[in-house]
Amino acid sequence: MIGWLIVLITLIAGYGWAARLLRGHGWLTTLLALAISAGTLTLIMLAEGLIGVSFSLAGVAIPYFALMLPGWWRLPPGFARLTIPQAWSKRFALVLLLAISAAVLFNGAYWPFYRDDTLGIYQPAAQAMYQTRALVPLTGADSLYRAYPILIPLTYTYAYLAAGWENEYLAKAIATVLSLACIPAVYVLGKQLGRKRGDERAGWIGAVILALTPFYSRWA
Repeated sequence: MIGWLIVLITLIAGYGWAARLLRGHGWLTTLLALAISAGTLTLIMLAEGLIGVSFSLAGVAIPYFALMLPGWWRLPPGFARLTIPQAWSKRFALVLLLAISAAVLFNGAYWPFYRDDTLGIYQPAAQAMYQTRALVPLTGADSLYRAYPILIPLTYTYAYLAAGWENEYLAKAIATVLSLACIPAVYVLGKQLGRKRGDERAGWIGAVILALTPFYSRWA
């Protein structure tokens, strides 16, 4: 449970900087916070790996939270403001999106690793980095596969460090949350585009289309 708590705090730590950058734009602040958190975390791990620093929970978490902490100093007013849809059509779309999101969360919490790319590329790379506390060396014919995309294996590695063992479910949690964030991200983008014409329905339509796309639900 401590590992889950550490990962949760890690994911929300970027909210302060997101609120400063966006001045409290509701859902967009939360989405940017996830991107800042995962991006900064993995960039720190990548930099440490490149200069030969051995991976450890303290070695990664201390510089990460040191960078995130200033963002929480005197947050701008209204940083936690969220908007709730009122129209019935929007409520129906919201219920549908919440149901699909709940299914994605259940799928992430119930199944261990099973996708081909995960089993063949991401998990082995994370396992190697957790065991050796270093980046995977780019040697051999499969060097190309070991080099992309490094964010996912590094988040797995951090989850292993936080848990103290190769906890697949905790490792999947970060990727699952980032996948779910795609739905409100499409909503925010569509809403901003439609606002120019005085119509915000593009946000809801875009979010529903993404959530109902089989390719998205299969990989999220």
